[in-house]
Amino acid sequence: MNLPQRISISSALISLVTMGLCYAIALNSGSVPTCIPWLEGCAPITDTGISYPEAYYFRAGFISSGVLMIIWWYCMRAYLYEVRDGPSNYWLKLIFKSSILASLFLVISVTVMGPHMENSKVTKDLWQLHTITAVLFFLLTTINQIAVTWWLNKSIKEHHHGFATLRAKKVINALQVIFLLWLFSHFISELSREATNIIEWWLAILSALYLLTGYWDWKDFRLIRHEI
Repeated sequence: MNLPQRISISSALISLVTMGLCYAIALNSGSVPTCIPWLEGCAPITDTGISYPEAYYFRAGFISSGVLMIIWWYCMRAYLYEVRDGPSNYWLKLIFKSSILASLFLVISVTVMGPHMENSKVTKDLWQLHTITAVLFFLLTTINQIAVTWWLNKSIKEHHHGFATLRAKKVINALQVIFLLWLFSHFISELSREATNIIEWWLAILSALYLLTGYWDWKDFRLIRHEI
């Protein structure tokens, strides 16, 4: 397993394991109700990171995942440069820069969380910061993952081993679009809190699964610095 593959699997699994672990701990301590959150929407991901002890794992896991995502995007940038065999244009550079910014938004969103936010009236400003940065993370990451799939579809030939993961990426992207459209429908007809929670869980899961596809893409890829 090479370094890019380790980055891919680490960034995805830390995120997925953190979600599951924190929900299990929060459930055991009575902080969240019993259900399957990504199907029933009984609690948002945020509720699994407010109270102790799950808040420790929540911040450690997602801050680590956010840092690894920045490295993941650097790997994808170098990989796409290699398979395209040519200089990238302005829009492609913008994708990677905004993706790094999105990962930083995740770190900020998670850092401000904790037991001090249980009183939402007193910590209104922190809740606003958390909400804005979390929404920007999901929105930018989803849009940029879709954009990367489009670029890869233009660049990779059918005989290339990475072509197989394009199908998985397209399925993930299609689901991301469905959930984003469902979320944006909130402005037309107000969604229930349960529906919003389900969308939040699935966007987080799909984003992590997209990161995981890099494990197969980068089987023969070696991270070498390119000036793009």
